[in-house]
Amino acid sequence: MRLLAVCAIFFCLAGQPEAAPADEILLLEVSVNGRQTQTVLQFTRRAGKLFVSPDELQSAGLRLNTTSKEQVDLSSIAEDFQLDMAAQKISIRVRPDLLNTTQLNTATSESETVALADKYPGALLNYDVLASQSGGSKAVSALAEARAFYGPHVFSSTGLTYAHEGKTNSLRLDSTYTYSNPNSLQRYRLGDFISNGLPWSRPVRMGGIQLSTDFALRPDLVTFPTPDLRGEAVVASNVDLFLNGIRQLSETVPPGPFEIRRPPVATGAGTMSIAVTDALGRQTFRNIPFYASEKLLRDGLLSYSIEAGSIRKNYGLQSSDYGGAATSASVRYGWSPTVTIEGHAEATSGLRQAGIGATSAFHEWGVLSAAVSGSATADNLGRQYLLGFERRAANASFSISKTQADRHYRDIGAMFGIPVPRSLLTMSMGLYSQKYGSFNLAYTSARTTLPGTESMPELRPLDADIISFSYFKSLFNRTNFFLTGYKNRTDHSYGLTVGLLMALGEKDSVSSTYTSGSGLRNFSLQASRPANLVGDIGWQLQDNEGDFTQRLAEFSYRSNAARASFAVAQNGNLLSQRANVRGALVWADNSLFLSNWVDDSFAVVDTNGVSNVAVYAENRLVGRTDQRGKLLIPDLRAYEANKISLDLRDLPLDVQVGASEFTIKPQDRNGVVVRFKLAKSLGVRIILKDSEGKFLAVGSTVKLKQGGHTAIVGYDGETYFPELQIEGTLEIITASGAVCRLDPGSIPQNETIPVIGPLTCK
Repeated sequence: MRLLAVCAIFFCLAGQPEAAPADEILLLEVSVNGRQTQTVLQFTRRAGKLFVSPDELQSAGLRLNTTSKEQVDLSSIAEDFQLDMAAQKISIRVRPDLLNTTQLNTATSESETVALADKYPGALLNYDVLASQSGGSKAVSALAEARAFYGPHVFSSTGLTYAHEGKTNSLRLDSTYTYSNPNSLQRYRLGDFISNGLPWSRPVRMGGIQLSTDFALRPDLVTFPTPDLRGEAVVASNVDLFLNGIRQLSETVPPGPFEIRRPPVATGAGTMSIAVTDALGRQTFRNIPFYASEKLLRDGLLSYSIEAGSIRKNYGLQSSDYGGAATSASVRYGWSPTVTIEGHAEATSGLRQAGIGATSAFHEWGVLSAAVSGSATADNLGRQYLLGFERRAANASFSISKTQADRHYRDIGAMFGIPVPRSLLTMSMGLYSQKYGSFNLAYTSARTTLPGTESMPELRPLDADIISFSYFKSLFNRTNFFLTGYKNRTDHSYGLTVGLLMALGEKDSVSSTYTSGSGLRNFSLQASRPANLVGDIGWQLQDNEGDFTQRLAEFSYRSNAARASFAVAQNGNLLSQRANVRGALVWADNSLFLSNWVDDSFAVVDTNGVSNVAVYAENRLVGRTDQRGKLLIPDLRAYEANKISLDLRDLPLDVQVGASEFTIKPQDRNGVVVRFKLAKSLGVRIILKDSEGKFLAVGSTVKLKQGGHTAIVGYDGETYFPELQIEGTLEIITASGAVCRLDPGSIPQNETIPVIGPLTCK
């Protein structure tokens, strides 16, 4: 019986299944497609399979289309894997599309990384004064701009004054307050401005308020569509990007997809080429033709302009002739990478006008534009249509545009006396060759009707039918040949000019031209040197002979304070003279400066009182600091990086400098202050000897007890302490422990860098 019980128990145990083995946790160093990821992932070995979480795979550069946190079977996503338990490593091979996309950037504009300069209040007065005398008649005219600014806030007013034969007339041109916001690309104007528009609308001068998008606030921003450059590397490879055959980028990428963001693109037709080369030298090459145009907006990009106010009339003749309320609005939107849509509307008393248009990329051949607009007045409805095509390439260009309006079509300009062209056709063609030169041909045909007068109430036509051409060819020894001509088929006038232009050295040039047209013939010979930089002396000599005789001699000089010129001319038997001064008076950094005309932004360089220091802008010498240690640079570029630097060789030996170079990004029509931290050094040179009267060894160190400054001993026992604190007896300790004592009263005070010694260290 006992035997039977034992057998029963044995058979019962044998019939039960074995317990499942426990999961095994593995920590493995991972490589993917032959590339070491420098990561250690946690795997779970279960029933002979490896499982891993999606988060772990993501840290190794893989991406899974799942939001689940559950572990996945490695064999379900990997094409193959090799496990090396002895080395605790695993090599995984997956499809390239499962790898993270590598982002490649072409050269980043320095303007993107430089912050806007600090705000500084200031004001300036630009002036351009011309005095002339001809045949006993004297005249003086002056153009001026008054400007005040503080960061994004700018107020500017321009005016013109003219004095002749005892009479003086003054005229205001524009007065405008402007607020600019580079972050939102918005610009607001209050005062006088020109309305924005589209190629098929006409801008007008207004006084009022304007809100608009201004891409000039971000010069680094690419507003038009660029090619979508994507690729895939099976193994670690080198990616080269070429634009029209010129290398723009060379980067190493890991296995997987890659994307080149914001490639450099020149407008017009071109070809992007991507070369992918692996470690074995195998290369794949892909050409991507494209057409880039500033007439298109990048996908999703929006620009607009809204204006409201009064129409400015008799501009340049009267200071404040405003009449007729008007408003207008324009908008452009990047609908897709190939289509930009646009719209425009405007209104004034008795007029409502609106239109829509679109510009589309026509494959890689060019851009096609179309627009239609309509107007409504009290009596009539009018329509206008536009159709155009443009192609530009490195060796050829072509464009054609046709605008057609019926006799009832009106816009704001037409309501204030500027008629709408009923028909406007423009065509142009260009051929460019380094060997044969460049040739351009243009044709313009316009049909316009002008409102009649009281004596001629009927409409009077004003037509133009002009064909023109130009040819330019570089010859030899910096000599260029040019030929231009035109023919107006409406009034049968014509003109032809042929000439040679030769550059002599870096600045001088000579030219000769022959002109014939409408019964007049003339030959001209000219030699000149411009005064573009501070310190330049310029001159111009000109002689015209033929049906029109003129001789001219002009001399000019440009300083930090202004540009001045004087000219003598002979026109037939009439002798005339003129003198011109063009410059600016600037108040900034609590200082007054005389400067050249300030078109955009400027900088005040402050060297903390150190005079006669050479200052450079973009490695170009722009002047030297004055007795106050200041210099004004009048020609900076707003919203772009501008490098300002000093010539350290000009600094006295006893002057120390922190940074010798700054990169600044000024705001629009503003002034910034660039402060270089120059300070007079309290340093001295001390000659040291040991107790035996020998100079201390070259390269040995000594230490100043007061302050702990350490210095190296040079030849003849000489050492230098840049900041010597003169308080009580100074003690210098050598490496051997010997002490040299110095009485401050023995330090010469009338030397740039005093020399003391020799001192004996005991």
